Order: sequence, then structure tokens, then C-alpha cells
Amino acid sequence: MQNIEDIAIYKLSSEESLNEKSFEILNINPKEEIESGCENKEKVHLFKLNIKEKMPVMFYTNIIFYDNLNKTLPIGMDIGSKVLIDLSKFETKLVSRKDFFINELENEFKNEIKLMQVYEYDLEIKK
Repeated sequence: MQNIEDIAIYKLSSEESLNEKSFEILNINPKEEIESGCENKEKVHLFKLNIKEKMPVMFYTNIIFYDNLNKTLPIGMDIGSKVLIDLSKFETKLVSRKDFFINELENEFKNEIKLMQVYEYDLEIKK
């Protein structure tokens, strides 16, 4: 499959770099990816990959932002925002890196502060 427009996809990881020689599952929705969380880590890494139109990716659903409030999807067809991509087919170019802190509230008496490092990459198909 090919991507039909330029989009950004995201992966949250406890590792400081992407595994560029494997298939990876990423998410179109950064909020959903962050909420999936890396439990019990003081530092997490969010990778933002910019993919261009006509790049090979596989979407987990063909109607990614359809809300299905009227329950018209066939049984078994889930709404999703996940993407499968073979990173070994791409060259990555680091565009920017930003660091910031997030505060996770565990309960009303306990919270945890994490360092989040965001890496933004542009992808190009290997020649």
C-alpha cells in the first residue's frame, strides 16, 4: 500500500534510537501513543516520522478517522490509527530534537515527572 498524503506518524519508546532495520508499528495519533505510555521510566523518547505521499506503509484500517458512532462498520472491522512500516526501506534524516518534562498524576497524592525527548525525522526511500 502507499500513503495518499504527507502525514506524521509517532512511536513512543524507552530506547534512545529507532531500530532502522525492522518493521515498526507507529501511530498517527500522538496523544494515543503517549497515553499508551512507557511505564516506570524516568526518560521516554517520542519519535515523529514525516512520511510523504506515495511512500509504502500499511494502515491497520482503511478508514482511520471514521468515528463509527452509528455502528455501520462490518463486525470485526475496528477503527484504528496504527501504521506498519518497514524502516529498512527508508533513510532517516534528523530534523529536530526537543526536550521537555511531563507530569504524570498517579493519584491525588503521588505524581511522577518524566523527561520526554522528541525526535523528528524526515523519511526518504532508499535508492
